[in-house]
Amino acid sequence: MCEILVCTKGWVDLNGTSGNVAFDSHMPQAGDVIVAVDGGWDWGSSELNQDSAHGFWRILKLPKVSQSDATQFTSPEADSDPQHPSPYLQYRSFYIDRSKITDPTLATYWDDDTRTQPFITMNYSIVDLLAVKTQRAPVAF
Repeated sequence: MCEILVCTKGWVDLNGTSGNVAFDSHMPQAGDVIVAVDGGWDWGSSELNQDSAHGFWRILKLPKVSQSDATQFTSPEADSDPQHPSPYLQYRSFYIDRSKITDPTLATYWDDDTRTQPFITMNYSIVDLLAVKTQRAPVAF
């Protein structure tokens, strides 16, 4: 079993652009998995939104997914051309694509900015999770 912390709104969505593409590209975006941990993690008040200031986090408890399987969502974008490194590598290579979520329970939880429910338990397998995984398009430079 694992639990993942997902960002449902990107840094730029929440704060606006900084005017610096390199800075903005390194910040979490909607759908980015911030961390994947073993089940039973002791989440803090910010992640649980107990302070009502972090309505953009979602905690998904996934009893059928191992923590090691879920970590594939936490890899930063890799440089496609190390000879010409990009200054705009993104926080994560892959993200959970909201447009691919068809489960109404998860969709409702994802869209609930009030975060009345601190977490949701989904009986997703790794195959189900991979079905909503999308690779980020590189930021051109």
